[in-house]
Amino acid sequence: MKPYLKKFNSLVFVFLCIFCFTGYLSAQDWETLAEIPEGLTYPVVTVLDGKIHVMGGGGASGATGSHYAYDPATDSWETLSAVPYLAQQPAGCTAGGKIHYFGGGYPNSGTPLADHYIYDPDSDTWEEASSLTAPRAIHYGAGICDTAYSMAGQGMTTLFEAYNPVTELWEARANLPDGFFMYSARCVANNKIYRFGGGAYAAPKNFASVYDPVINEWSSLPNFPIAIHGMDGAAVGDSIYLTGGLYDAYVTNEVWIYDIGSQTYSEGPTMPIERYYHSVVSLDGCIYLVGGYHPIFPDSVRVSLMRLCPYGTVGVDETLVSSLEQVHFKVDPGSLSIRFPNVFTEHAASLQIYDLLGRELYDFTVHEPAGRTHTWHAKAEDPQIYLIRLIAGNEQIVKKVFIAP
Repeated sequence: MKPYLKKFNSLVFVFLCIFCFTGYLSAQDWETLAEIPEGLTYPVVTVLDGKIHVMGGGGASGATGSHYAYDPATDSWETLSAVPYLAQQPAGCTAGGKIHYFGGGYPNSGTPLADHYIYDPDSDTWEEASSLTAPRAIHYGAGICDTAYSMAGQGMTTLFEAYNPVTELWEARANLPDGFFMYSARCVANNKIYRFGGGAYAAPKNFASVYDPVINEWSSLPNFPIAIHGMDGAAVGDSIYLTGGLYDAYVTNEVWIYDIGSQTYSEGPTMPIERYYHSVVSLDGCIYLVGGYHPIFPDSVRVSLMRLCPYGTVGVDETLVSSLEQVHFKVDPGSLSIRFPNVFTEHAASLQIYDLLGRELYDFTVHEPAGRTHTWHAKAEDPQIYLIRLIAGNEQIVKKVFIAP
């Protein structure tokens, strides 16, 4: 193409984009979903067979056996078999296709229990399993493959144990790296357990660490940006979304994104309302906020369910789409990162970036983009608006982004 025609086409493209595009690139919106049937305090929240299970903990009249499951496909809740014993601040997780529910305290967390039951979703029944090695409450569960883990507890702040599905016994694992796992954010990503923050209400910590079950070892990670209490998080791909919490006596609606590969933190899309003591899980590439506490709106937050889908629409099968709609654009100071879904059927994607005068600043072809992240670094010293065009096959999308230096 002749240079003057290319410049003319670029100007036409920019002109059309300015009038057709409705706003700057912004964070994806949090969706409000069907409310939890009952407001529960410190329930066990876990994902099993494509549904979110919320069970046990404290109800309106004390410890409760309530057990509900949320189906994203219908945006509705169902009532399932009640948990087999009452406990405040129990723990639990999904492992081996079943739910483990253990510990807690009755009538309060100061009177700990050692009970352990396993839920079978096929029969909607609970079966008693080997008790914990010692009673505990204010502890946490995590599941990796067939193994359930129990972390911390009152009076045993560095205790870390695993339930062996072969011997059907709880066994010791490497001690937790510090005694501040209570009220921290914990999640499983890439078959490892990650932890951020925690500690007491008056003296929160900014510690971060990761457990590798292959070598049975905890390792330190870069500290979380702030010392925080009552936060929670969940992973989507190689990103961990860390939400809410309490620091400096303030409840926050902040969301931080921890990138596992680069071990860095960046700001994410803030929640519509602050909360702490909530639960966060991931399902089908989306993040779900479950319940929690807010000092001014305790009742409404306790039954709330919210969702954020960072990389696309719920229910879209990545294997069936070339999916420019599922490409994730992330703006950081001085740069723009473009992340392609893990399954991307096109073998190449063309990225073009223009300024508002129609000048082409960047033209790059991403070969075999599936699962890749491509980053462009702006050279301008002042904040600017850029027009981004991404083409793959017969599809194209256009974004207008604001990048600060």
